[in-house]
Amino acid sequence: MTRHRSAALLTFALVGSAAVAHGQETASACTKAIARARALAAKNLRGRSLDIDRLSNCGREGAAAVGDVFHKSRASRDMELLEQLISYSTGQDGLVLLEPLPAVAQDREATSEARVVAMLGLMSLRAGQGGPGFWDITGGFDATGEPARGCGYSRTTTDRGRFPQPPPADRARIVAAAKRIRADSTASIDVRTAAACLAG
Repeated sequence: MTRHRSAALLTFALVGSAAVAHGQETASACTKAIARARALAAKNLRGRSLDIDRLSNCGREGAAAVGDVFHKSRASRDMELLEQLISYSTGQDGLVLLEPLPAVAQDREATSEARVVAMLGLMSLRAGQGGPGFWDITGGFDATGEPARGCGYSRTTTDRGRFPQPPPADRARIVAAAKRIRADSTASIDVRTAAACLAG
């Protein structure tokens, strides 16, 4: 074996070992971050959370932990926290949120802020990309019964998103839930407006 080939093999082995070690460190960090996030008490969830930020590289397990925290935060009015959580709906593992988001959107005990933000997340999931903002999908209806602010561009967004989108059955389930929410006279005007935007 030549000296050049021996050096190349040694370099390859060192790079491989470093990659394995880095992967193990990332996995360990994610395990700790997921455990910390899931241990957060609702009363301690205020503002942007570093524990939530750490989940961004933790794949489906990280997204699932975000879903758990979002459900735990359904009584929150903290928009900074809620929008941080919902940012995970625009990502490769966003579909993991297909269970907690409709649950919060339909929860009559949840705050209007949490319900609207949950519907924002569902719009992003449906489009496979980021959608309108909170202001766009709230504010009530115009004289024709349509959302007064036009829902941003949620109604004109097509399947151009770069992230995975829900299968047809889940899309239908989301629309059906949105229609029920819009028809609920006990829901706040902002929640019903958001539901109208989500229903399309």
